[in-house]
Amino acid sequence: MSIKIAFVGTGYINKIHAQAARACGADLTAVVNHKAESLTEFAKQFDILRQYATAQEVIAWSARELGESASAVIRQLDLQQDEVEVIQIGGLFEGGALYIEPLMHTVRETAPYARFIRLNVPPVIGSIILAMQKINVDPQSMRAHMIESTKALIHRLGVQI
Repeated sequence: MSIKIAFVGTGYINKIHAQAARACGADLTAVVNHKAESLTEFAKQFDILRQYATAQEVIAWSARELGESASAVIRQLDLQQDEVEVIQIGGLFEGGALYIEPLMHTVRETAPYARFIRLNVPPVIGSIILAMQKINVDPQSMRAHMIESTKALIHRLGVQI
């Protein structure tokens, strides 16, 4: 899997960046420019298929790409008709509707009952829950306690999550 790169702007410095990225094996995925002629020329020069007039469009495309990846996992696990939880973790999801809306729309085309949950607990909780399920212990009765005690421990240790 190669790194995917989208370029915002088609000026001289981005041409240098595009040449370097291509030389390193990166996938030149998209380009953004409000000037149609410059956009078309840059895309043709570097074999870039996706062309956008605004950065908002490339952000929405990126969200749809992530939604397609999540949908592929949902299909592989045959969860399309389940109320599957799609957990959102990381700063990417703090961008709001610009990113979240196209992501949700894409996933819901595959899994209409999908629930989107912004992670507000330490990520280790998910591992603990999976381990409990593996040994046939129902984690739901202890979930709230695990979350609160883990948050307290992290706070006491001064760790940032």
